[in-house]
Amino acid sequence: PIPFPYVLITFAILVCEAVCMPVMMVVYSTGVASALFYSFGGTFLLWYMNGVADALDNPFRKDSHTLDVAQLQRALNEQLMQLLEQADSKEVRMFMQDSPPSPAVRATSLGAWRTGCMRTASF
Repeated sequence: PIPFPYVLITFAILVCEAVCMPVMMVVYSTGVASALFYSFGGTFLLWYMNGVADALDNPFRKDSHTLDVAQLQRALNEQLMQLLEQADSKEVRMFMQDSPPSPAVRATSLGAWRTGCMRTASF
């Protein structure tokens, strides 16, 4: 995690930038519309990048917009177990989540496929 003094100084710099940027844009730009556009754009981008950095600081904290890591791990483990169960079988079962499994599709084994290829490839 980022130390609190660093967060406090970063916040102070962002507030100073938000206060001083419109004044500087009025001095250095030619019109009011361009001063408003550039000051809003620059300030928004800096605050946005600070928010992204804050979110990346601790991606696993429990907020309303974070992923449920435990549920994702359970789903991954379940899918891996299904792969292991089907590894030695000669039938391929294909189904989507939240729907009943479709009828099993018979597939030829790898050995039979290789034998067939060798027969067709022999001269």
